[in-house]
Amino acid sequence: FEEQPRQALYGALLMVVVIGAAETLRYKERAGKELSSSAATQAMLMSSLFCLCVYCILNTKDSVHVRPHPAVWRVTHAVALFYLIILSAMAVAPLQLGHRLVDLTFPELKVERSAAPEAITDEHLQCELTMEVLYRQLSSVWFTAHVLGWCGKMCVFRSWRICLVYSFLFEMIELSLQWLIPEFQECWWDSVILDFLISNMLGMVLGYFILRLLNQLDYDHLWSKGEIEGVEMTFFSRMLVQFTPLEIQNYEWNTNHSMAHWFFAHFMIVVPLMLETNSFFIMQAFHIPQNHPFHVVRQLFFMLIPAIQGIAEAYAYNSGRSVRWGHAMWTMALVTILETYVVIRYWAVALDFNDLPTPGLGVTVPWGSFLILKGTWLVFFFYVYQVPTKLQPNDLPMWLKVLDYGSILPLFALSRYWAF
Repeated sequence: FEEQPRQALYGALLMVVVIGAAETLRYKERAGKELSSSAATQAMLMSSLFCLCVYCILNTKDSVHVRPHPAVWRVTHAVALFYLIILSAMAVAPLQLGHRLVDLTFPELKVERSAAPEAITDEHLQCELTMEVLYRQLSSVWFTAHVLGWCGKMCVFRSWRICLVYSFLFEMIELSLQWLIPEFQECWWDSVILDFLISNMLGMVLGYFILRLLNQLDYDHLWSKGEIEGVEMTFFSRMLVQFTPLEIQNYEWNTNHSMAHWFFAHFMIVVPLMLETNSFFIMQAFHIPQNHPFHVVRQLFFMLIPAIQGIAEAYAYNSGRSVRWGHAMWTMALVTILETYVVIRYWAVALDFNDLPTPGLGVTVPWGSFLILKGTWLVFFFYVYQVPTKLQPNDLPMWLKVLDYGSILPLFALSRYWAF
């Protein structure tokens, strides 16, 4: 965009704020009010984040989202870059220095790194299903979080197929990683009934109806004429309309169009799955309690960056509307890789890596069988039948259809790890 005087004004204000904050801290030091190491670390981090946010507002290109204002999404990109920089520093820093940085940033933790991890009780594995237990589970904050989370996922992916595959794979991952994350152990009815069939499905249905409602709104009327049903809009009404999209686009991922489309669509499932799984590794690696605000902020951050922005850019690329990945997609991919490396690096030290059990054949055989069957289907589907011969889905051999859906059957062997 064309350079305007306000860009220079914003840059000048940035320098005034940063220098003013620095001088305020220096004045306190002269007055004998020396900052603690933790407060100084937090001040340095916030100053860096502020500078990055203002810079991105002034210079970052717009994403596919421009409502309520492009600056909002530029700021979220700045926060993503800030988190990426922190992860890159944690990846190469000595482990003691990395833990020290976490303690300085969150002084309330005050964790002894050499202490043994908190023991996991088996209270949640009492699998007798009673009305009291059912009511307690349905009224818990975790049930509400599941519903809202899957409502958001449906609004982001806008695909029943993608959401159902995502939900199924996450339940399988919970079963597969119990040897690493004890919190993944749960009763069969908690996983199958409460999680998959009730909370997840209820969230998807809620998200589906929200999308239908948004599709019925006449956004052209709202924006072009500035009035609703002939009534002139007030300033407050215009502000509310500012938070409505210019349009709601239905997503058709076309996973069967080509091998590249198939892998790309499922890549957009694997990345959020890895980020969700990392949440549990972070708790163990840095001994951060479940109710710490860091987890809430992290989830909101990933909702704005990888979910809303990244998935929209992914669909634009997958549907041919864009010839390259957007910056939110690149940031999402880099954050996922670095965060996974960091949590494994620090988690392996937090727990005695040499004493950890191995997954065993009960985990590796089902996943290996699934990958072999699905790989066989991919080869025959894309290189033998549909793509070369242009056959319609109904004209494909029955055995190929059975192989497609039957490839997940080996994963049901993981059900032996549920508590009964």
